[in-house]
Amino acid sequence: MIEYGKTGLVERFPTLIVCGFVFMAALHSFYTGVLLQTIRQKNRQDFEMQLQAVWARKHKGC
Repeated sequence: MIEYGKTGLVERFPTLIVCGFVFMAALHSFYTGVLLQTIRQKNRQDFEMQLQAVWARKHKGC
């Protein structure tokens, strides 16, 4: 990027292309991690709700 800023030209196109793909893979990995973390949190919340429901049914008869 520095070279491009100085000259306005990119002399090493293969490097630029590889960097672009690596950047896209990094973005994809980041958003996949955010999505998986959200799903994990939702699953934990669902488990807690089910656990409370079971506990309430068990102690309802006491």
